[in-house]
Amino acid sequence: MKTIMFMFLSANACFLSGCFSRMAWKNKKPYVEDQRIIQINNFTVGKKILSLDYKVNNPFPYDIWICEDTDIYNRRKAETKIGAEKLTIRLRLDCNLDLMGEANIAKYRRLPPGQSYSEILDLELPIREYWAVGGLIDFVSASKPVLRHKTLFEIGYFEGDLLKVLSDTIKKGMDDPDFSPHLEGLQNKHSQNTAYLLHLWKGLRKQKSATVLIEDVEVPCSVDLDRLGLKRDGEDTESEDTEDQGQSL
Repeated sequence: MKTIMFMFLSANACFLSGCFSRMAWKNKKPYVEDQRIIQINNFTVGKKILSLDYKVNNPFPYDIWICEDTDIYNRRKAETKIGAEKLTIRLRLDCNLDLMGEANIAKYRRLPPGQSYSEILDLELPIREYWAVGGLIDFVSASKPVLRHKTLFEIGYFEGDLLKVLSDTIKKGMDDPDFSPHLEGLQNKHSQNTAYLLHLWKGLRKQKSATVLIEDVEVPCSVDLDRLGLKRDGEDTESEDTEDQGQSL
């Protein structure tokens, strides 16, 4: 098992007081241009689990490679970022050259033209800020329970032959601006339909994103008071939504 190089600020979740009724989002038209790639089958907020049932389609005449897991060595598959206005759930690994510890490895799945697949993503409630590279970032002792009525679901993907891109990058070595010495060590993990990428690979910057916005469903979250500019007496102050939304079609 991978040795975790990043410091987790806490291991215990901060639970919201009170009970939240079960809420579901189903068969509502998403406010998004990417619904040809992402379809939401169901979005349910229970007492302990948020369940996101989604379908991914490939409408293009070529392969696309979809992010399935942002960290294969962690039970948390998706990033969660809590902004002042909305919650963002991300299946996408970004390049981060600032954290040079042990490599964070994500899993990408090949989806041929005209094909699709469905998955269910379950997240523990209340949602806490989690980054694929960096882990949990909020202090439980300084957290505040909040509700978010908008949820942005984002999936990162590559177009074309990703395995060939990785192979060509390794062959060129330092002559390729996207080269990383860690790439060669992952070659044996790839298969015809699966690629493994690490956060130090600059080629991640060429990744695209598909997004879908889910509205009018309350999602209980737990946020760090100082990071979002919230007063410690519980009153919200004006602040900007700080999450990255990535590149959209």
